[in-house]
Amino acid sequence: MLFHVDESFIELVRESCYEGVVTVCGPSRKSLSSFTGLSLAEPVRLHGQNHKWAIHVAEMQIPSSFRSTGQQAFEQVDRLTGPALAYVYDYILESSLEGDGPYSGEYGFCWPEDIQKTEASLYNREDPAADGVSFLPIWTLPDELTGAPRRDWSLDERDEHGN
Repeated sequence: MLFHVDESFIELVRESCYEGVVTVCGPSRKSLSSFTGLSLAEPVRLHGQNHKWAIHVAEMQIPSSFRSTGQQAFEQVDRLTGPALAYVYDYILESSLEGDGPYSGEYGFCWPEDIQKTEASLYNREDPAADGVSFLPIWTLPDELTGAPRRDWSLDERDEHGN
């Protein structure tokens, strides 16, 4: 379904290959800026599509204003993006739900073939994930999966082109 956001038209679709994920497509990286703070995934360039950029967002993170027409309004497609190299996931710790304060959670990365094993381990630990682990596709290899030391990062980081 098309939405007008910040002088651009964006489209929200579901790719059948990604469970619980909405693909937000737009004409530029800038047009996706309303969604980059909602996702640990990175914008990815689309080829041969009407829109030039996309970002994957967990379905539960999509603002209610985009659901006003009902979740069935999102078109389902087989695939817009290529197969993911890896997945990033985040979750809230069950222990953080007990207090009145802010929720705390963690994030991590896994290979495509390890999604089920990773999800099972997150629910079967001393402080398990609360309901709602989201696995988002990514197309860069994070240091955590390649054996490099984990580096600090910020949602405000820019790429080599200043985007």
